[in-house]
Parts: sequence; C-alpha cells; structure tokens
Amino acid sequence: MIFNKYIIYFVVFILCLIPSIGIAQAFGLELPPGKKKLRIPFTLENNLIVLDLMLNDSVPGRFILDTGSKYNLLTDKNIVDVLGLEYEREVTILGADRRMEITAHIVRNVNFFIRGLKGIRKSFIVLEEDILNFNDFLGVKIQGILGTEIFQRYIVKINYIGEELILYDRKYFKNRKLRSYQPIDLKLSNQKMAIEGLVLNEEGTLIEKNFLLDSGASTALLFLVDENSEIQTPEKSIVGELGRGLGGNLQGAVGRIPFIQIGSFQFREVLSSFQSDTASLILPGLDQREGIIGGELLRRFSVYLDFFNKKLYLKKNSYYKEPFEYDMSGLVLKPRKKFGEPLVIDRVLPSSPAQLAGIKKGDQILKINGRWRNLSSSVIYKILRSGENNLIRIKIKRNGETTIKYFKLRKII
Repeated sequence: MIFNKYIIYFVVFILCLIPSIGIAQAFGLELPPGKKKLRIPFTLENNLIVLDLMLNDSVPGRFILDTGSKYNLLTDKNIVDVLGLEYEREVTILGADRRMEITAHIVRNVNFFIRGLKGIRKSFIVLEEDILNFNDFLGVKIQGILGTEIFQRYIVKINYIGEELILYDRKYFKNRKLRSYQPIDLKLSNQKMAIEGLVLNEEGTLIEKNFLLDSGASTALLFLVDENSEIQTPEKSIVGELGRGLGGNLQGAVGRIPFIQIGSFQFREVLSSFQSDTASLILPGLDQREGIIGGELLRRFSVYLDFFNKKLYLKKNSYYKEPFEYDMSGLVLKPRKKFGEPLVIDRVLPSSPAQLAGIKKGDQILKINGRWRNLSSSVIYKILRSGENNLIRIKIKRNGETTIKYFKLRKII
C-alpha cells in the first residue's frame, strides 16, 4: 500500500511553511522539584514518537514529538473551545502548491504536563481545519505536534526499543553514559538540528550531504533533487504521491540509494524519497540542508541529543540490521478525510501482485488477513510489507458484491 508510508514524513514540512510569526516560547519546561532526570514513556507509531500529555490540567492529548519543528501545533480545534482559550490572532499559511491559503490561529498561555514535566504558558498554532488527519494514517487519535524545546532545555535520550525518553538536567549528567556511543557534530539553525552524511550515488561517487534531523518524519531518508543534483532519483523507482502537505498532495518518487554513512555507521540499499527541489521553496526552514533523516533510520539507534553542546550520540540497537522494506503489493489507497470511512483503492501498479490477482481501482477493502476492526492505512501497510512470499487474503467490495482475492507479496523496489 503505497500512499501511507510516506504521507507522514511531511509533518516537518507543515511548520516550515509558516513565516516568522512571533510566537517565541517565553516560559520554560520544568522538571519536578529535586529531579535530576525524568523518564517519559512514548508509543512508536509508524516510526513517530507519540507522547501522552495533559493540557491545562483538564484535557488529555496525544502529540507527535518533532525535532524538525520549532513550533507547537494543535490540529484539533475543539480543544481550544474546551479549554476556553482565546485566539490572539489569525495567520495565513501557504499550502503545498504555494497558492492555496490555509487559515490558522495563535493561542498563548497553554500549560501542559507530561509525566511530571511542566510546560508553562506555551504558545500553539491552531489549524482551522484538521486537514492532516493523522487519525487515519496512524490509526490513533493525534491532537498535535510538540516542537524542539524539550531538546533545547535538556540532554535527551531516545530509547526506541524501550519506547522511552529520558530527560537529564545537564548540570548533573554523567558523561560516562556516553562511553559506548559515537559522537556526531550537530549543525544548528533556526532551532533545528542537522548532521552530515556520506551518500553513494548511482554513478559510484561518494557525496557529502547535509540532513535535517527529524523525528517527525516517518521515512528513512528524503532527498531534494533537480537536474543538477549529484543525487538523482534512481532509475528503478515508483513515481507518485509522497505525502500530503498543507493544501495538497506532494509528488515525487520512492527508490533506493546504494549506500549512506553517518559517522562510522553504514547502511546499504536504503529506501528513500526523492522530491523536486521546488520543495526548497516550500521548505525555507531547511536552509542549506539537502534532505531529511527520519524515524525509519533513527529508530535503529539508541540516541542521545545534546542541543547545547551541538552533539548527537548514536549506538546500534536491535533494529539496526532490519531491512528497509516497501509495500510489496502494488496497492495505492485513496487518502481518507476521516478515520472510519471506507478504504478505497485508488490505483494498482501494473504487473504487481495485487494487479495480477484481479484487484482494481475503486475496490473497497473490507478485511485483510482476518483484520477488519480499526483498519487504518498504517495497519494495512504493515501487513503489505511483512515479507516476500507472505500470503495475503483480502476481502473487497465491488459494485455492491463482495469477493476474496489472494496473492503473495513480492518486492517491487
């Protein structure tokens, strides 16, 4: 299922579309009195870190933690009404096509609490309409995004295996914790973090690239390309919708790069997204960065982030050797406006397992491998990349009639 995997990586793009709007976070984040560190559990949803928090002591919410954004975002406008907050002012955000205008608002003086961590009098951007619809893509209710401030205030450990953040007061942090980790220099710009990596292109040339470090992106790598780029879209790739930005779907391609090295860590045949360099117009926050490293790659490490000292520390975890897999069915789903709406097939790739099984555009998915409750795009994607030769049993509805189709998964790229 092609659409879902890369739809989420545009989380970082959302807030880069917003010009300087003067919502600096004047008040800090506070650990509980006497605490030198704080453990915060999270859930990993499609490679994204999702935190449970409480807004103004009354409204629970689930937020994506995004190192690629300096702003906080509320996608659920109803929370503002429940909390009785007032909009300070309205702002206009350009859509992904640079033409559509999207209305958003600024609210201030919002407090939030995460397992003892207090965010005092914070500002949020509020979307007039929840056009991102994380609920469908992740299968869980998401109310917004938290930006980089947590990483600016503390030394932060991200334990992807144990699904836990540990926040350390830097005054009491013991450097011996980092003895088994490899240090990598961070480049800081506009409250965002970037690192260098060596990439092998299809011509066999090693090229140094700058990458935005982005926990709010589910993809492994994204490259911005044009006709003069040293990294080009691979000859063997799938062209289509990479994801949804504000106001529209963004086009690009998915393929594999032969090799990337970060510090001394090396990966081969990495599944990557390739976006036209016009995205640099859409993404002014990237500055001179030429791509993104996202959660599909980051989750393969135990991570320490030291924003203050401009250091990233990495150590392999048990996910490190997992292959980078893509959809193996050839199905492309229509994006849904609301979770619970029918899952409809928008396109079937020629000569793919799904096409050879007789599945067609417009078919509605009712059940897949026995799953029918809470079928999100993310759940279907996991099934359809579960491994070559795995048997898929899919119940579909076409012209009012139901039928069952069978096919085996096969690598497409």
